[in-house]
Amino acid sequence: MNDRPRPHSYSLLRHILLVLMGCIWVLGCRTGKPTSPFPVAASLVPDSLLADTLPLASGPLRPSSKRINDLIHTRLDLSFDFNNRRVLGKATLLLKPYFLPVSSVQLDALGFDWNEVAMISGNIKTKLKYLYDGKVITIDLGRMFRRNETYTLYLDYLARPEEVDGKSGSVLQEKGLSFINPLGNPSGLSRQIWTQGEPQHNSSWFPTIDAPNERMTQELAITVDNRFVTLSNGLLVWQQRNPDSTRTDIWKQSLPSPPYLTMLAVGNFSITKDEYKGKEVSYYTHPAYAPYARSIFGKTPEMMEFFSKKLGVEYPWEKYAQIVVQGYSSGSMENTSATLHGQFMQQTARELLDESNEDYIAHELAHQWFGDLVTCESWSNLALNESFATYGEYLWLEHRYGRAEADNHLQRQLQSYLLEAQEKQVEIIRNRFSDPDELFDAHSYQKGSRVLHMLRYYVGDEAFFAALSTYLDRHKFNSVELSDLRQTFEETSGEDLNWFFDQWFLTPGHPNLKVRCEYNDSLHKQTIVVDQTQDITQSALFQLPITIDLYFKGKKERKEILITKAHEAFSFDCAARPDWVNVDAEKILLGTIDEVKPTSEWVAQYLRGPLFLDRLEALKALRNRMENPVVMETFHKALSDPNWGIRLYAVEQGRELLRINTSKSKPLLVRLAQRDAKADVRAEAIGQLARYDGSDDLVNLFKRSLEDSSFHAASEALLGLYGLDKNLGLEFARSFEADSNESMVAAVSEIYSGAGGETEHAYFLHRFTHAMGYEKLQLVKHYSAYLLQRSDTTINRGIRALEEVALNDENWYVRLSGTNAINLLHNMYQSRQQVARERLNQLQKTNPGSPQMRDLQQSEERSELQANKLDALIRTIKTKETDAKLLQIYRNN
Repeated sequence: MNDRPRPHSYSLLRHILLVLMGCIWVLGCRTGKPTSPFPVAASLVPDSLLADTLPLASGPLRPSSKRINDLIHTRLDLSFDFNNRRVLGKATLLLKPYFLPVSSVQLDALGFDWNEVAMISGNIKTKLKYLYDGKVITIDLGRMFRRNETYTLYLDYLARPEEVDGKSGSVLQEKGLSFINPLGNPSGLSRQIWTQGEPQHNSSWFPTIDAPNERMTQELAITVDNRFVTLSNGLLVWQQRNPDSTRTDIWKQSLPSPPYLTMLAVGNFSITKDEYKGKEVSYYTHPAYAPYARSIFGKTPEMMEFFSKKLGVEYPWEKYAQIVVQGYSSGSMENTSATLHGQFMQQTARELLDESNEDYIAHELAHQWFGDLVTCESWSNLALNESFATYGEYLWLEHRYGRAEADNHLQRQLQSYLLEAQEKQVEIIRNRFSDPDELFDAHSYQKGSRVLHMLRYYVGDEAFFAALSTYLDRHKFNSVELSDLRQTFEETSGEDLNWFFDQWFLTPGHPNLKVRCEYNDSLHKQTIVVDQTQDITQSALFQLPITIDLYFKGKKERKEILITKAHEAFSFDCAARPDWVNVDAEKILLGTIDEVKPTSEWVAQYLRGPLFLDRLEALKALRNRMENPVVMETFHKALSDPNWGIRLYAVEQGRELLRINTSKSKPLLVRLAQRDAKADVRAEAIGQLARYDGSDDLVNLFKRSLEDSSFHAASEALLGLYGLDKNLGLEFARSFEADSNESMVAAVSEIYSGAGGETEHAYFLHRFTHAMGYEKLQLVKHYSAYLLQRSDTTINRGIRALEEVALNDENWYVRLSGTNAINLLHNMYQSRQQVARERLNQLQKTNPGSPQMRDLQQSEERSELQANKLDALIRTIKTKETDAKLLQIYRNN
């Protein structure tokens, strides 16, 4: 699974909390909008919320699910009650005892009504006794079955996935099955159904053994209105039109897969078809995006060929489909042979210039091997799914675009982990946890990916990919734990790797190294002094094989060292002082390195470093030394670096560049804003120039940039114009009202929030009918700022819109933003009431007959009435909320 920024995961939750805390307002906070998202956020959120949001590796021991009965095959006959959001199902399950004889079976089934529970034997159906507690149905089989006997159960049921209680309240769509706009209201959303099974949510719409170490083949007969398209796992083997204007589609998957990877989707989709070695490769999109389907997904067959060859195991499933649905906020999900993506994946040709999302496509495709073909035995071993899928992103980028592009991506992954590590440091493989959702974090994803990268460098490419091929082939259609991976690598490499797996997968934390280099002229020795500075009471000392390159004029010498102690010194004979020393020369270490060396060496590293990460590391070290003319010149060179990632980092320092050396920096940034081939660089250059105090002469540049092929760049230009002249920015913003691109919507709504009038209210109300997820989060932020400046009449209309968001939005964090916005208005009216009261008291003492008193009394009464109304609304919203995470936030405020 892949989140945005990384799915069903702690990273996604972390990202959302940062947006909420940095861009909106926590209930009860009256300090306004924080300007620094992370530190301020931490101070605004209750400790109890952070403790729950950022869990430690604690909780009960979570072993793999015990295998008592073995689910062999599932047949589902499904239809849907859209009006009441219910599933009408008939399940036929083929099972057998796993080993010991059984006389009963337990199936996971959340919130079902049972019409019939029976045993099928030939043509005979026999009703069975059962007990049901709302979560698990325990069925008396009527006799003892031994392990060589199979039995078939028939269950006729009604499921209410959107009414299931006891949700853990994470970021994810936890309903298992979601109805989107079920009544077909003119809301901008299509009528859709889609499912989200991971980790254990599919049992809210069909009875099953909902555990990752279970496997089954499956057949889904899905009956829908004729106008709808369906998708499920496997192949569409039959379609039948029914007399009542419905159609039944039968999807069959003949290869076994875990129940959590079963999926279905229903809606009005266009299908674009490709092929890979005779297998159908298809892309399901909203009809409006059908012309762009190949631009979005067209590299998929090439990716399938790449992964098949690189991993030494051919793509295993009958087909590969990708579908884009509405209202899905968890990024993407790797259902077997049928990946589901959130709406962010759907982009026009122009939007693709800003973000292609190839990493998401590669991530979910890699899961078809790691997670689907070979599955973690328990959620404790989730990283065996997610670390490999995340590293799949690196492998694809390396293959398609080269190491520099892949390293840039991997570095961002490292930063995601290090950000999370500021709040928690836990093992990648965690046998103790309170809820599986805790494991979908930057440890399982990004840290695990970086660990695999280190393992690859340690054993070498040949052994690494040979081991992966053996691992996948040996355990295909089965479940695994960490020891299975370790044993395969040990067999392949011939080396005991317990130390590596124990250190990186089973130990929390990471190394923080402080490094200084010393050259002794008399002894002709270069010494590298290394200290491990991490808190060893919380983490551990690490064993670190590290490469060090010594650079001399015209040549390079590589040294290998092994760090094992808290403080160590390594000396090498050198006839002359090296020009510069490159520690961790391949830039693979998971951790931090604080390297002390003079400016001249960092400049040399930028100029001569062979890797993208060498040059990036040098610029980061030089960032605070720009007063030095040599450093300034280095950054000016970086603005023309062949690698866009280096240019982008240099442009991000634009404010300092402009402050220190305007005459040279400004023309360089203007050139990048106009001509750089990378949209990200153009947009950042425009943004840096727009935030520069001396940008008054750039109006024409910003106007031209409004026509940039990149929405990101154009939106930065629009904000730049607004920063120079509010009226001019407002005028141009109106010309972009029809654009639905997220960047442009954010820019227009920001401008309207600061300079818009009553007429701009229609824009916000219109966008509310189309926006969802993160876009809606930003929209609520700007809308509330807009309402704070409006009349009571407009505010009252806005309250109704915010109430709808706070009560009914699909995403808990958007609902929270709606409630927070209402609270802001409540605080404003309370403040107005207080000001009017204080002024009245003042006039009562100094000028009791003043004609202003009547106006002030009316103002106080109106403000009190509005504040009381909003207070009652907030209480109602809290009362009606059912999400556990959001309820906890409300309780803390």
